[in-house]
Amino acid sequence: MSNHKTNEDNMKSFTIILFIFFVFLITTTESYCEIGTVTSLQSKTHVLDTPSSNPIIQMAWGLPSGYTQVNGYYVLFNQNATHTFNDLNITNNDVQFITNLEVSSNDYTGADDLQYYFHIAAEDKKLNLGPTLTSGAFRIDTVSPHDASVTTSPTTGSYVISLELYALDAYEMFISNSGYGIGGIWELYSPTKQWNIPEVDGSTTIYVQFRDQAKNTANASTSTIYAVQLIPLHAGWNLFSFGTNTCYYVGDKPDVFIIDGVEYKKYTSMDGILESIAGSYSIIIGYDTMPKVYRPSLPMFSDMTYLAPGYGYWIKVNEDANFDENNLIYFKAEGTLLDPSTTTIQLQEGWNLIGYLGNKVKYVKSKPEVSFPSGRIFESVASLDSDIFCSVIDEAVIAHGYDEKPNIYYPINPFVTDMNYVGPGYGYWINVSQSAEMVWDACE
Repeated sequence: MSNHKTNEDNMKSFTIILFIFFVFLITTTESYCEIGTVTSLQSKTHVLDTPSSNPIIQMAWGLPSGYTQVNGYYVLFNQNATHTFNDLNITNNDVQFITNLEVSSNDYTGADDLQYYFHIAAEDKKLNLGPTLTSGAFRIDTVSPHDASVTTSPTTGSYVISLELYALDAYEMFISNSGYGIGGIWELYSPTKQWNIPEVDGSTTIYVQFRDQAKNTANASTSTIYAVQLIPLHAGWNLFSFGTNTCYYVGDKPDVFIIDGVEYKKYTSMDGILESIAGSYSIIIGYDTMPKVYRPSLPMFSDMTYLAPGYGYWIKVNEDANFDENNLIYFKAEGTLLDPSTTTIQLQEGWNLIGYLGNKVKYVKSKPEVSFPSGRIFESVASLDSDIFCSVIDEAVIAHGYDEKPNIYYPINPFVTDMNYVGPGYGYWINVSQSAEMVWDACE
């Protein structure tokens, strides 16, 4: 009986000791485990390897797995992809010690697509450091694309223009005729672009917004003038000219007098130069120092290689041409109008076939009832001598014009003169006694 009770007492004591041991084991196991890395490390503001214009990185994390006895965390933002915390570097000025579960970086405004990394290590209550965990790269770009520019020709004779574009670090572009970011779409950046402008006369501004991958934007603009002179032509013979600042040529540049400041535009054929009236004429005749002819049906027997302002041209329009409601077709001359008050046309002794410059229709007595290019201005003048041919009045022998019929200016015999106007779109034969300089608006 005594032995039995002793065994029971021993069993109870053993059970109590075993219970105390397990309680002690449970409560102290954590303190003997080595602290691990934090869990659920993530940025609340940035996506890995994706440019962002947000200059501040916010990081958050959870406690080390299975561990609650955390004293705090050593954290560091820098541009190094690797880092390991140790007892020697945790006191560095750029290292922070915090006790909460999130942290924000410095403000990295000014960063131009730079990569930043976040490093963190937990510390337990006994000041033991856990392993370092790194997250990144976080790309921060707060700088807009550099040196944004867009250029095009200052004038155009087409509603489709070529743009040249540039912006360093640009990823996308937004082109518009209305304003920055208005009336267009974002598309991948390209250094060149064919672009449609509104079908209206005058100046058009093209707005371009460039954007990098972080959505920073930079603006640039340019403008072009839809500049053409539409020369009306009727069925049969016409004596025409154009006054824009463009010389059209095939092969080599013309080795004759060409007005200063014109732009040269090269074509592969005369058909290309006369494309606006293709199929509507049978022959065109010019004259510089000698006659030049172009027949579209016989190009191999043609010797005309250019059309230029300052010269006049005979053209025969087919009776079955594609006329508009006014029974006209139109030769399209690209460019801006030359200034008739300063532009000089060189005349050689003898006959010259010249072109008119400017947009003024200068007339004596009655306003002419013939067709002119759009934008013409009618101006009544006192006489042909003092208001039209004054720059060559001493050299002029005779001048001929032609609209629907011939007309003549004969300064020595006013009774023979039946020319009563000059105007844009028309050409004129003029005979001078010696070389001279014709300036159409010299009299003003």
